[in-house]
Formats: sequence, structure tokens, C-alpha cells
Amino acid sequence: MFATFHAPDFMLQVARRVALEAQKLRVPDLVALIDGEHGGSGGRKAGSSDKGWIVEADAGALAQGVEIGMTASQAYARHAGLVLLRRDIEAENCAVTEMLAFAEKLSPRFEATSPGVVTLDLRAVTLPATPAALRSYALDVLGQAREQCALGDLLLGLADGPEAAMLAALRADPVCVSLPSAATGGGGSARVAELPLSSLAPDPGVAGILSDWGIVTVAQLVALPRDEVVRRLGTVGARLWDDAAGKGGRLLDLERGKKRYLRVKELEYPLDALEPLLFLLRRMLEELLAEIAGDYLVVVRMLLVLGFADGRRRREEIKLPAASCDLELLHRVLHTRLDGVEAKAPLEKLALKLFPARPTASQQGLFGRGVRDPHQLAETLAQIEALLGRDGLAGSPQPLDGYRSDAFVMQPFTPVDIPAIGSAAEEVRLMDADAALFQGDTNQKPKWGLPLRRLRPPERIDVVENRGADKGAGVVSLLEIRSGRFCGRIGACLGPWIFSGDWWGQEAWQREEWDVELETGGLLRISRDGKGKWQLEGIYG
Repeated sequence: MFATFHAPDFMLQVARRVALEAQKLRVPDLVALIDGEHGGSGGRKAGSSDKGWIVEADAGALAQGVEIGMTASQAYARHAGLVLLRRDIEAENCAVTEMLAFAEKLSPRFEATSPGVVTLDLRAVTLPATPAALRSYALDVLGQAREQCALGDLLLGLADGPEAAMLAALRADPVCVSLPSAATGGGGSARVAELPLSSLAPDPGVAGILSDWGIVTVAQLVALPRDEVVRRLGTVGARLWDDAAGKGGRLLDLERGKKRYLRVKELEYPLDALEPLLFLLRRMLEELLAEIAGDYLVVVRMLLVLGFADGRRRREEIKLPAASCDLELLHRVLHTRLDGVEAKAPLEKLALKLFPARPTASQQGLFGRGVRDPHQLAETLAQIEALLGRDGLAGSPQPLDGYRSDAFVMQPFTPVDIPAIGSAAEEVRLMDADAALFQGDTNQKPKWGLPLRRLRPPERIDVVENRGADKGAGVVSLLEIRSGRFCGRIGACLGPWIFSGDWWGQEAWQREEWDVELETGGLLRISRDGKGKWQLEGIYG
């Protein structure tokens, strides 16, 4: 036998529970789940300001004309008292974890089929022999699952195959025991056979063909000869027929092999200092690294979650520059990341999760110029981030695709290994460079201009303009620089060169640049922004 736990409208159930616990929702309210560009959760009346579309709705909302795929405004037009909720990804993950934890109590062979659906292999479990006793057993198990997972609408289906168990769960009320019978062609009980064909999520093209044939239920599809279905619909039709008959023979993607290296500790006495926290983290690291080393794996990433007494959480996701199982090294990385962290309340709970991978062997090059000690580099970067803050002040600057002067964005620093001297890639690059020297006119000399030494940041200056006789012609000339490190009358000027961009957004910019020569000597690059303020950009020569 196989069993399938199915939580209908799983995302809506979780969001509703969170809203009820936060007292943002009343039990009688009609609720729909909206998914769009904004995250978070919480109940509120729908309105035109809500962006997104309806992905799930309860029976009351559907009865009022709310349909899946509607916008928030359309749903609000159907029922003015509708309450919209948004997805809570963190709560959904916790609910899935609870479902898997309960499944592990029943059988060591279980699968996370989809969000809100868990399939178990019960062939190694002793089950009651009679259908009545089996149904009583299913009701008892379902009650325990609802209590542990905090899901009030949870269904359970039992059948002789994973596909049939899924169909039974879709038709459960609240349980459904589907046993092979001649009346349904071996596809399960009559209740399962009455399921619409759409419950199998068929291919749209195949679904259209079957609809033209008048096939709308699972029983009608199973009643067709399999060979004829395969002949007309190919392998897609064969797979659909097998799923409807519960004979797909699909192998479960067992969660048993997906071991979680996780330690969660609720503190008996809250902590308000770093030293005892580091002591606890070291003990947790020792236990987890012993498990990982025993599985012949190495750590590539760590996740640390701190829960404080005021309800706040702090997540620290640490990606290691090189995989390792060194206790001292990983503990030092955690120490560096936590050094300087300030909290307004003592620590009550902490969780540490390690993400493993298989070790990879690599030969070190004799002339390599890569990072000698990636862990030391990562620790140095972490110390810089702790000193400067993590608001984009530390990292690697990347220029933006545009014409705005000095426009860049900070990206995390990820060093790239440089090809070793004497390697094949380096030799090819040098050969291409040598070949380029002999192409074209060898007598042609390169054209160079005067170098510009940029000032960062630019220096504020005052400039006197001449708008007298030339004002009517729209010509402006510059007369004198009256402040800054280079003051004096301007002998010659070229410009202005006008630049602008991002005029369609809130960060629109505009500037004009001039090249000027002072009478006392000196070539300068000056500019004026859209507010009329002058600044010295650089010095030529």
C-alpha cells in the first residue's frame, strides 16, 4: 500500500492560519490568495492598490464569483468583503517540514511530491487486513497528522500504487481507501473513478483530443483499450492512461537520501554575550562535521539563524570560498561574521545548518597566480564588511551600462583565478597578441591624447559666465574660475558637451562638460549639473 497526504489549497491554508494567529482575519471572512510583485502576508481588504492575481480561493469566495486568475480589482468587484492574503514562504516551508517529519514516523520511505503533498511507501509497514479496519487506521493517522502539521484541511488517500494513492487523496472525504476492483478496471474505487480527467494534469493537446472524444473522467479513460490509446496519442497518452489506472509504477524520490545537517537549540537561559554563543556554536559544529565527514562530504555553505527574545530573527548565510571540514576554520568564519553584531534583546534560540557537497580533487599549478588562501581572503573581506557595514560599502565595483559619469554598482567580491604562466590559455593569448603586431601598417604610429587625471569626488568651484552680447545667439562663454585649487581667468574654452539620461525615472540626470585653458597655463575639465552647480572633474597632462 501507498499513502498520500494532500492539503488542498496549501498556500491559502498556511496564509490563513498565519493571519488568524496574528488576529488580522476573522474565521467567517471570505478569503483569497493573491500572488504578485509584493511579498509577505497579512489580511486586508482588497482594493485597486493591490497588485497581483488570484491563485487560490476558499469555497465561499468561489461561490461569490471569484475565479482563479482574476486581478485583485476584479475579485473585489465580485465581493466587497473579500479579504486578500499574500503568500508566506517561510510558513509554507515550515509546514512542509512538519509534514515530512510526520511521514518519517510512519515509514522510512517517503517523498515530498509537491508543496502540500507527501507520498509514503507503506509496503514494509504492517497494516490492518480488512477495509473497515484500514479506514479506521487511516482516520486515526489523519487526526494525528492534522494536529502535528496544524493543517485543518488535510486529506489522506491509500491505494496500491503512488499514482492511485494521489487520486484517492484528491477524492478523500477526509480519507479514501482505494482498492483494485473489476468495476473500475483496476483503477481503484468508484469514488476515484469519478474524478475529472483534469485532476491528472494532462497535456493540453491530449486533453483537447480526449475532450473531443467525450472523455472527461478517469473511469472513461481507463475504460478505453490501452493499446488503442497508445496508438493514437503516443507515449503521452500511455503515461496518462497508466496514471489513471494506477499502474504507472513511478519510483518515489525518497527523502531518506536527502539528509539535513541541522541543529536547532532553544536556550534555557537567554544569552546576551558573544563568548557563550561561540561556545554553543562550536559544539553544534563538532556534531554536524562529524556527520558530514562520516558521509564523505565537505561543507560549502552555512546558514545561521538567531532568534531573539523580542521576536526578531537574524539570518546569516555564509558561502565558503572553498569547501572544507576544518572545525577551527569554520568556527573562525562564524566568529568573524558575528563580531560586531548588536541586538536589542537577548538570544533565546539558534539554528545552524550546513550544506554539504562531494569533495573535488584538483592539482595545484606550479606557476598559478590565483588566490593563495581563499579562506583567509574571505575572512579579511568579512572583517571589512563588519567594519564598514553591509550597505554596499564593500565589494567589487561594476560599471553600469550607460553614459552617466562614474555610475557603478557594488557586487560581492569573487576572485577569479588567473591562468598560470606557461599554461595553454596564456600561450594562446600571447600568440594572438604577437600576431596583432604584424597586421596592418607597421609604420602607422598610435594616436595618443593628453591623459586626464580624474578627481574623485569632484571639487566644487565657482565659474563666471559671459552672457552679454552673445545671449541672443544662445552662445555662452566662460570667463573666470573664482574658487578651488585652480583659480584665474579662462583664456580658451571648448564646449559644452551635453549629457543626460534616466529621464523616464526618478533618478534623471543632466550635465554639461567643458574643457578650459587658463591664461596662467593649465588644461582642466569642468562640468555643471542640472542644478547649475559647477565642479572640477579633472586635470589634463
